Amino acid sequence: MSNLTIVYIGFPGDIFMRVLQMVTIPLMVTSVITGLILVLLVKPGVGQNDPMRGLDEDDDGALSTLEALMDLFRNMVPINLVQATFLQYKTRKVRFEVAEIDEETGLETIRTEVRLIGENIEGLNTLGLIILSGICGVALRSQGESAKLAVDLFISAKKSLKHLVVLAIRYNI
Repeated sequence: MSNLTIVYIGFPGDIFMRVLQMVTIPLMVTSVITGLILVLLVKPGVGQNDPMRGLDEDDDGALSTLEALMDLFRNMVPINLVQATFLQYKTRKVRFEVAEIDEETGLETIRTEVRLIGENIEGLNTLGLIILSGICGVALRSQGESAKLAVDLFISAKKSLKHLVVLAIRYNI
């Protein structure tokens, strides 16, 4: 086969790869947003006759919508790129009892206090990686010629990964 024939035969695959690359990030972003909206609207796991349904969210230990959104924004700005590949930030409520002495009566009373504890849990921080990639791309682009070497490095890495995906698709069909 001639090179021209190979180019013609490979054209549909090239278009297929371009379509996949074009829709990946918008698909991820819209999926995250849609999933968040659905979780906030549907509230999966809460039944129609659930006794906890009418209680305040602080009473049942669930995170409020505001706290969930705060976690979402925290995950949008990862502290560390490597850490974002295997950890994401999550807030949880911790209840503990506090003993106090009433100054008037001198009796000890125990009250329950709730604190929000932030922690890193296992899981890919996809949103943070997307945002960080966009910020790095904009920063490199604004540097002009001085960042040409870094831009070329990323372009070469992208082409290599694309080639690996093409090989994987070609040999797995």
